[in-house]
Amino acid sequence: MEKLYGKLELVDLPLEALAVTLRSVLGEYVDATRSITADEPRDFEIGSILALLLSERCLLPKTSLRIPALWTLASMFSRAKISSHPFLSTLLMYAVDDPGGGPSFKVASDFEERWTVFCCLTGKMEMLGKASTNEIMANAIQHRNSILQTLRESSYSQLLSQLSGARSRPTTLSAVFAVPNGHSIAHSSPTISEAIAAANRIFSPSPIQPDPPSASQLLSFKPRFVLPPPPIMPLTESDLIWLDPDPAQYNVEFDYSTCDEIPKQDEVKRLMFVALQGPLTHSQQQFVTEQFNRRPKLIFKCGVIPDNLSELVENNPTIAYELLSRMMGTEKLNDYLQVLVNMNVSLHSMEVVNRLATASDVNSMSASASSSPPQPSSTYSSPPHSSNITGSLPVEFIHTYISNCIHNCETIKDKYMQNRQVRLVCVFLQSLLRNRIVTVQDSYHEIQAFCISFSRIKEATALFRLLKKEGDVLTK
Repeated sequence: MEKLYGKLELVDLPLEALAVTLRSVLGEYVDATRSITADEPRDFEIGSILALLLSERCLLPKTSLRIPALWTLASMFSRAKISSHPFLSTLLMYAVDDPGGGPSFKVASDFEERWTVFCCLTGKMEMLGKASTNEIMANAIQHRNSILQTLRESSYSQLLSQLSGARSRPTTLSAVFAVPNGHSIAHSSPTISEAIAAANRIFSPSPIQPDPPSASQLLSFKPRFVLPPPPIMPLTESDLIWLDPDPAQYNVEFDYSTCDEIPKQDEVKRLMFVALQGPLTHSQQQFVTEQFNRRPKLIFKCGVIPDNLSELVENNPTIAYELLSRMMGTEKLNDYLQVLVNMNVSLHSMEVVNRLATASDVNSMSASASSSPPQPSSTYSSPPHSSNITGSLPVEFIHTYISNCIHNCETIKDKYMQNRQVRLVCVFLQSLLRNRIVTVQDSYHEIQAFCISFSRIKEATALFRLLKKEGDVLTK
């Protein structure tokens, strides 16, 4: 409790910020003492602690301590109507000059406290929360006469009467301990240390009960929701037939296709996991393709992500093509193309790109693209509007992939592997040129230099002839 009282004495902090701090401190105490899980709401327990402290002025002996406690208690359930506030009775005790509560409440409430409750009850809570305790008290003293006149207005008195009627049975906690109410004993407020000592005794485990239900018996005020069992409906003679129905009279219909789709989806996920490790059989590939056709959204739930796309391409290029071809026009396509353009150039990767490019209508994009040849790049940067293109591969992807294929051939050290890779790339480029997937003016100089560098290879010579032929046709 020392930490709580220390926070309440931060009189220069705005009430909004101070309330957050107070709820955090009390929340830690509630979590440490209650037996329910930490995920359950704890606002009622926090409100119970504040209501208990406010129910006896001796526990909060200063006005500067009671003002932030009142504002915090009122703000905890501010989203609901004020008449539905679970601790409205506690607020109403501080709304009048003579609260008439326990014996210690014989001391009238300070007008600063009544002004705080007035703002909370009349919709001015947010305005008051931006001020600190010192500012509220200084402003109340400066405008004392006008505030007292406002508190005596008949409209406010009627509001208090209505709210008091809504709380005919007060839910405020009864007095825990009381200041003696004798004429021979002067009413004097206890010191902060005495209040902290009293609060520690109240909110600590009872020394008499060895195993209390919770750390504080005074926090078990949460209302119990009684759920009575529903009444039994009156029985009629027509209901008795269902006790022993005649099976020959009714034909039981059962939908055998119920939940039939879930096992198939699970089977697709299992096969895709296998496809990342090794090639699938022809029947398995047909099954996966059929399920993709029946449920297009399954491509995003089958377990293939950009990080493992390269394994799928190398082991099952057909499945990789079926997957990527159905992603055409989606926002996620660029992430997969980025992986495809940066992976190692192989027969399977070129097969996937060639099939995607052939099946796509890239000609329309090439016609609208700039006639200047693109700059070679090792990475693919998706165009700003490529996600809006339906059924087409971005032309920048094709150009970047061609550049990476040529660069890969030039960096291979082993002559045998280099010659083999050059043959594959030449066949790939010939397919792109014949199908008009790329035009000569887009990649003429880059492909020409590639053919000259590997002119000793027959496929490179054939590619060079095709390039010159297409260039001559374009010139004419």
